Order: sequence, then structure tokens, then C-alpha cells
Amino acid sequence: MIRCFRGAMSPVLLSLVVAVAACGGDAEAPPTSDDTRRQEQEPGPVAEESFSYSGPGSYWEAHFDVPSSTFTITMAEMPNTPVLMTVEGTFAHVNGFKLLTVTSATGADAPAAGEQAVGLELPGYAFLLMPLDPNHDGIIPMLVSGGCPTTDQSLNWLIAQGYAGKDATETHRDFFGTYSYSIGTGTAYLPSRYALEGLTELTDPPQPIQPGACDGSVMTMLDADDNSPLADMWMTDGGAMVRTYDDGGSQTILALPGDAVAANDLAGSYVGFHFSSEDGEAPGEADSMTDSFPVTMTIDAAGQGTGAAYEDVTLGALVSDQVTVSLGDVNVPSDGWVTGHLGTPEGNGTLACAAATGVGTAGQNILFCIGQNPGDPTQAFTLMLASQ
Repeated sequence: MIRCFRGAMSPVLLSLVVAVAACGGDAEAPPTSDDTRRQEQEPGPVAEESFSYSGPGSYWEAHFDVPSSTFTITMAEMPNTPVLMTVEGTFAHVNGFKLLTVTSATGADAPAAGEQAVGLELPGYAFLLMPLDPNHDGIIPMLVSGGCPTTDQSLNWLIAQGYAGKDATETHRDFFGTYSYSIGTGTAYLPSRYALEGLTELTDPPQPIQPGACDGSVMTMLDADDNSPLADMWMTDGGAMVRTYDDGGSQTILALPGDAVAANDLAGSYVGFHFSSEDGEAPGEADSMTDSFPVTMTIDAAGQGTGAAYEDVTLGALVSDQVTVSLGDVNVPSDGWVTGHLGTPEGNGTLACAAATGVGTAGQNILFCIGQNPGDPTQAFTLMLASQ
């Protein structure tokens, strides 16, 4: 069984699946048939070095040993706390993804030997995992482990997970923006914040982030009054990731380099994951819910694209529904953002993507996007995509 990515999807989620366009080079739309599409792809970038990654969703660490094609993944409640689950196994590269096969696992709710999960590696930069833990229904993002930033940072951030109950049509609610970090002072700020509706910039002053000490690429920010954790921040020279804690639940925020991008550099084929905080009823399975699944997309020189969800990553089989995307506004509302709309038969929804080129040891492009569900623009969704 391949855990978490062969489940059925609701009609709304199926129509939301993916396609991002940004501009440059011609690209083919996925082939179609009456029932299922299959896409033949190159294997995609493959790591030639062994890397370790860590990130939130509790606290996860992943190590991939390239010579032996083996992995070890551990999960703890928080950084520097006891390990609650350990999973070991082998990996293979399939249609641009990393297919993980469990050989042994310990801990509560650990997967059984032989079970599989799918991940997406940007070698030397990040790893995205569809959970091995059946009680976790999000995407687990991790950044490369090993060190704290050595230079000042200027990044673009977006809420990747944890926006359930937040109305994406409200012009006073921020979903993405810019981030800066000073090595000299150890302080971070959010210089600008934007709503999805109309890409409206919030006009309040830049928001400071509680300072903390970075240790091994992780900085924990504590409440000054009771020393309780406010947030954990994973930091590298090429990005950052924040997990916030409050009584209403946690959020995961991703940040990418905030440099200007050129439209033509973003053309090509991408794979990645769709995530939505709104569960939906799966066709044919009234009690089955899903909110995360793997996707593929292409972009072209006109800034238009199409994409679809995978029915089965191992077979390269795609569902029949497609979405379209128009992302013609490059470096809007600020450098490193590409913005536009995602379209389905139900309508269009605003889409804002943090874009970065030449990332990691494989020099991949990244499009991390947040948008409005075209069928219900009050609901937000996320796309996490890497070029192949």
C-alpha cells in the first residue's frame, strides 16, 4: 500500500489540483484519454550526495544515504525532545518523486514493513514528505540540516499549512509577504504582508519577529513572560521555515529567496504537492477524506499552464481532470513573486507563487504558491512545486 497518496479526492479538490504557468519556453499539456492520463517523464534531478533534512509537523528529521539508497526518518514532539517514531527503508526515484519503502519502523502509529510513501527532494535544499504517520494529513516540509545563515536574508514567505478557518477573501488577512533577517542583530522582520484578495498590501508597520538563538539551523523563539515556545524557525542561507504555536493551532510558513526572477527561466515541467486545509468527501467513498496529493504541471512562454493530480505516482497515471493557470505578472507585487489566477469550470481564483531559480545542488526552480479555491474563494490552498 502506498500511504496517503492513492486515496480518492473530492470533486472540488480534483478540480483544484495543479498547474502553474509563469512564462517562457513552450510546454506540452499532459496527454488525455477518457479515463486516465499517463505521463512519461524523465526521472528528474537525482541527488549525487547524501543529505539530511529537518522540519516541523511535530519535529521530523530525514537522512538519505545515496550509495546504499536507504533512508532514516525520525519524529519527535519538538526539537531536542525524545524520538517518538523511527522509520528505516529504501528509496527509488519515480516520475520526479522519491518513493520510500519501509523496511522497519518503531513507535506509536509507525508504518508496517513494506508500506510506501512519496516525497520530493530538492537535493541540498529541501525535502517534502507525504506523511508516513496515518494520523498526519498534511505535507511535512524539511530544510537541509547543518548550519545557520551566514549572511543577511531577504526572503518571500507564504502560509503553507494551518490556514483553516481563515477567509481568503478578506482584504485585512495576510497570506504571504516578505521577510528579512539581520545577522548582526539576530532579529527578523516582516516588511510587507499581502492578502490574497486583490493582492492587497496590509498597511500596518513592519512586524518584528521575537529574536532567538540559532543552533544547528533551528532557532526557537520563546515567550518573554513564561518561556513557552512561540515558534521554531528552520534557517539556511537559501530559505527559512517557521512553525508557530498558539491556542488556536499551529501554522507552517515557508520562505524562499526574494530575488527578482525572469519569466523565461520558469518555463518547464514541474512536480510536487497540493495541500488544502478543507477536507472534502471522496467520490464513491462517503467517509474518505483527503487534502494532500501529488501533482504535475507544465508552463509555457505565454505564461499559461495546465496540470493534474496523480492517480498513481508509481505508474505515472493521472486523473482526467485538468486545471489551467495564468501567471503573467512577474515580480508582482514584489521581486520573486509571480501572480495571476488558477482556473476550473467553477471559475478563477487568485494565485500567488514565490519563485526561485537555480536552487540546491541540482539547480532546480521552485514555485511555492498559495491561492483561492475557484469553487469557493473563501478557502485557501497551497502548491509546492519543483522543476524536473
